[in-house]
Formats: sequence, structure tokens, C-alpha cells
Amino acid sequence: MDIEKIAEFVKTNAEALPASEPYGVRYRVSATLTDGTFLPCVVVQSSKKLVDLAKRRFEQERKSGIKAILGNSGNYDRIVETFVASGNRMNHYDIASLGISRFSIPLARLREVGGETSMSWTEFYGTMSDGVEFRFGTSFLTEFFDMPEGYCACDLQKIIPAIRHEKPRADIIYREKPFFTCFIDPL
Repeated sequence: MDIEKIAEFVKTNAEALPASEPYGVRYRVSATLTDGTFLPCVVVQSSKKLVDLAKRRFEQERKSGIKAILGNSGNYDRIVETFVASGNRMNHYDIASLGISRFSIPLARLREVGGETSMSWTEFYGTMSDGVEFRFGTSFLTEFFDMPEGYCACDLQKIIPAIRHEKPRADIIYREKPFFTCFIDPL
């Protein structure tokens, strides 16, 4: 797909996550690639915010002089590595088509999740349209969550944040899902 068609699809069909640093506005979708591979979890976002952040971090590190004082380029190397050699990224020209991801919790429900329920852990319960409740949890990512068999994230009708030290109401925890990012500009 070309950049304009991707931008049109996400703006028309996908719910925008609110702009946040360092990402800007992001859209959660699924994608079928030109070779037929189906990716159920893809985030489409502008590259500009990430590029700006990388430039700031590189400049901060250069100006800090830590490398010169300590004779250690490790910190700078890790920063560069973070921006150029990590993450799951995909090219816009490898996308044949886009769809709505069954793993992206609607924004109205995400807003109900709340904060950490314990150190570096966020847990909540989701009530589905048929009244069945499931347990969800994540250490950091909230873009996509695994869903119980036969359900999609659009079935979530209510989110109930877990209470710290509360005895879990279910044994199975549906966790965050990894995703690919496709950068396009303008978005």
C-alpha cells in the first residue's frame, strides 16, 4: 500500500491513541503483507517524533561529555542501538492491506484500566458483552492484549482495575501482545 492509502485507512477506520511522548498519535490495526503473511497487531505512527527524540538523545549524550571523562562509549552505543537496531518494524510498501485488529481494546475501555497495581505491573478484569469476566495484565505495553477464545477486544464492555493485594478472581491472565510498527509521514 502506498503511504496515502495507509494514512487514509487508519484515519478513517482505526481509533487513534492519544498523542503521547515520544510517539505522537498512533493507530492500531492488523496487516496482511504482500507475501500473504498476516500480522494481527500493527501500530502505524509518524516517524517524526521518534526521529526528533533520537536526535535529542544523541545530542544530550554528545554534550554530556561522559564518554570523554570515563572513556566509555557504551552508553552512547546503547542509545544508538535502541533507535536503529531494536523493535519490530515493517515497511509501508510491504503492506498489501489493513484491517481492524481484534486485539486492540477500544480507547474508552483503555481509559478505565488505571495505573500500576503493583511494581511494574498493571492488572485488570474485563467484562465481555455476554457478562463473562476475564483477567488481563501487562508489565508495560497496552496497545494490544491477547483475547480469550471466541472473543475480540471489541467485546469488552467494562474494565475493573485490580486492587493491590487482592486475591485474583481468575488463574489465567491474558497478557499484552507484541506488535510491529509501521512509520509513515505525513500522518
